[in-house]
Amino acid sequence: YFSHEINRLFIGLTILYGVFVGQIHHQLRLFIQTTSDKLFLRGQYDSARVLSEASAKVAKNLSVPSILEILYNAFNNAMEISQPKIFLPEHFSDQDKESKRFVAFDAKGDLKPEDLFIDANDKIVNRLLTKGEPIFDQLSVGHRLLIPCILEDRLIAIFVLWPKLSEDSYTTEDMRLLQILASQAALALDHARSYEKIKAYLEVAQRQLARSERLASLGTLIAGVTHEIRNPLAVIRSE
Repeated sequence: YFSHEINRLFIGLTILYGVFVGQIHHQLRLFIQTTSDKLFLRGQYDSARVLSEASAKVAKNLSVPSILEILYNAFNNAMEISQPKIFLPEHFSDQDKESKRFVAFDAKGDLKPEDLFIDANDKIVNRLLTKGEPIFDQLSVGHRLLIPCILEDRLIAIFVLWPKLSEDSYTTEDMRLLQILASQAALALDHARSYEKIKAYLEVAQRQLARSERLASLGTLIAGVTHEIRNPLAVIRSE
């Protein structure tokens, strides 16, 4: 802007200015954005409080969709995690079927597209079960954070979390809170699955009982009608 001619000095200063802007702009943007967000959206930034509340809500819930919704809200609002995913066994609600893979479920409890799955025999699944703690998938772009939800040596679910939108690293406190949340989620999801199974059995039993009662009532009605018919017939025969 100030130069009257393009020379080596001008080119050198332009390059230095570009490097300076490239190094400073991103950090400055994050600082301004995070500071302004904290001022106007203070409730969303107390991640410890939000995750603790999410753990308490999850523990009291017996609905799989409700549990998933609570977890996704915690990931999105408390920690602003990029592309959080929750993987459950493919046949999570039907324990009689063998699940050969873990499939991503959305906040409504519905399956995500078919390409979002982790094979049950994948090495990373074995690592999660063996270690029983979060691991970083170094082979993925952005190094996904995988957190196992384990209950009694059973892998109930897997949290797959990409880096935060702020690009901040996961802190020790973040990891501790996420592990607590994973433990509560494993217990709640397992109980919710058992509850849904018992509920399904109960509904079948109630339908069978209602059918039996209808059949019993029909039998009583038929017996009564038969009795009423037999009486006149008996009188006719006696005459």
